[in-house]
Amino acid sequence: FFVTVLAGAACMGRAAGVVGDTSHPRPSTAGRTPPTLARTPVTSSNSVPESLDQRLGLTWWTETSLTRVMPSATGPVGVFPDSQAAQLELAGNEHESFQIVLRPDVNTTYDVDISGRGNSSGAQLEIWWEQVGLMEVPDILNNTQGGAGWWPDPCLRVPRAMGVAGVALSLWVTVHAPPTADPGEHKATVTLTSTHAGTASIVVQVVITVFPFALPTQPALLTAFNLDPARLAKVYNKSSPPVPLSAIETMWEHTGCSNPFSATRGEQPLWESSSDGGASDMYSYCTLTKAGTATPGQRAVCGTVPGACTLQHLPGGGGFDPTARAAHTEHIQWARWMLANFSLNPGTIYSPPIPFTVQELSDMLPLGLNSFTAFPAVADLATESHVKAYVAALDAANLSRLATTYGYDESDELDSMQSTFYTLKQAFPSIKTFTTAHMCGDTHDWRAPVVPCSSKDSTPVQDPAQIKRRNVDYMCPILDWVQPDNMTACEQAGLDMWLYTSLEPHGTYCNLRVDNLLHEPRLLFWQAAQLEVTGFLYYAVNAWHAGPKHTPINGATLASPYIDPSEWNPMQSQGAEDVGDGVLTYAGSDGPLSTIRLHAVRDGIEDFGYLALLREKKGAAAVQAMISKLATPGNLQAHIGGTPAELQLMLAQRRDVAAAISA
Repeated sequence: FFVTVLAGAACMGRAAGVVGDTSHPRPSTAGRTPPTLARTPVTSSNSVPESLDQRLGLTWWTETSLTRVMPSATGPVGVFPDSQAAQLELAGNEHESFQIVLRPDVNTTYDVDISGRGNSSGAQLEIWWEQVGLMEVPDILNNTQGGAGWWPDPCLRVPRAMGVAGVALSLWVTVHAPPTADPGEHKATVTLTSTHAGTASIVVQVVITVFPFALPTQPALLTAFNLDPARLAKVYNKSSPPVPLSAIETMWEHTGCSNPFSATRGEQPLWESSSDGGASDMYSYCTLTKAGTATPGQRAVCGTVPGACTLQHLPGGGGFDPTARAAHTEHIQWARWMLANFSLNPGTIYSPPIPFTVQELSDMLPLGLNSFTAFPAVADLATESHVKAYVAALDAANLSRLATTYGYDESDELDSMQSTFYTLKQAFPSIKTFTTAHMCGDTHDWRAPVVPCSSKDSTPVQDPAQIKRRNVDYMCPILDWVQPDNMTACEQAGLDMWLYTSLEPHGTYCNLRVDNLLHEPRLLFWQAAQLEVTGFLYYAVNAWHAGPKHTPINGATLASPYIDPSEWNPMQSQGAEDVGDGVLTYAGSDGPLSTIRLHAVRDGIEDFGYLALLREKKGAAAVQAMISKLATPGNLQAHIGGTPAELQLMLAQRRDVAAAISA
């Protein structure tokens, strides 16, 4: 998706500009053509008139990527020293963005041109823009930005920038410096020309400083951001029709996947189902008995069991059903896009058995793959011949070092987890066990009984003796359960500690919801570096709620940046407390659409990479000193806010980290 845009922006409805020569293309998903899909365009009553004869009045300014520009904004926050220019700083193999905010007196559209020169003949800087669209939010937690109404969130690929009278709308401009980009100063110009006569052009001068170092291809922070293939299949109308149960069993055997019928004793959650669109639950699990039959209650959950539960999850595209193959192709395309553009490893919590083939994983390595879930934590898989063959192939390809088996999501079943993880570690010693299971109670004496926690009223513990006793390789507590001193003790004991958020925590914790200030998703990864964690988990990027119709958004035909709420919104449960939870992307007719929050996540992961390089060069104390000016050690709710001075400090600290790396 991304590379196709750079090769020919018109086919994606996105304008792109390039600075420097084009001899070093970005890591690509070469050979992949975006799907051709006939889709009903998303419409809105706020349409832009086809023509305006009058001269248009306009207020415009620039903003950093750290500020969410609400539709009611009337002027700049004041982080940039010049509010009608932009200054960006980045390393090789990094992205940085800024915003051009338009607030015209009447509705209009703009042609956007990006031009300029690099400072030499080195690798090109890639520059492109997207329109920030508006989503309706009917309810939201109290915050300092706004209440119920229209909120900026999706990044839309449109042929022209759209302006709405009296409304502040952003163009999101992103710069990517390849690893071999020349260090020093580069310049570019963004010109916006109204499509209506008598209107002066807007010219934005952009100064880009490339630091004399590059981030590695594989990010320093491991990540696991779940990408749900079932929701992709549904949105793009590629889910499979029901087929006979015997044919399903044959298909699993034919494709070399774990055969769920022989792998299951009793009832185990091996497949995801979204047959109700998620209306009753985030995911309904199809649980089949060893004989391959489902109970009436299971059928009630899953509908027609074969069609609802399996075909869209076949790795490698399957060998029988073309719609299954198409659905898997969609999954791979999105996974590659997540890696290439946002440094996110796709999939963990709800991954189907063996979601990616060895070849698909190998192809993702140049895009930055550094972790993936090989199969769910089900003890019976330890004896499955197909799983054994898969792990052997991973070992041979040197991919098992990145592989995990995930299970016991937020579970209190610690004894069962201990047994299952032991079985899997004995069978597959190269695969790491990974969980968010609840570990509560005073268990510093490993001989003491473990007290499971049934609620967050219990005392959370990150205890190295307990974690090792439970056969856990990657322990991942939620942010508001983290005890920094205990995390340090675990890391000093040689454990790899992760971190996660979901709709929680609330309060002043950093998180990824819409009500969080836009710099907070980025700052969260500075806190992750402060805790010295190995990785970060997030349960969904496309947990789209079942209410809207979810017609893929066609930017080429959008008449307005206001997205029809009957089609899309960022609500998870229609409640105020989880706006944007699990919704970091939207579906476009030509591929995935990002959000401004997803850009902030990516920037945070890249900042984590800076801090990892600083640690290698100057030591842990230097890293902690840099972070402590932004986030109070030992108190995850104490950190900078969103004032201009605080955001300038965040940029200054990043600049100081880069200077220390470069010294």
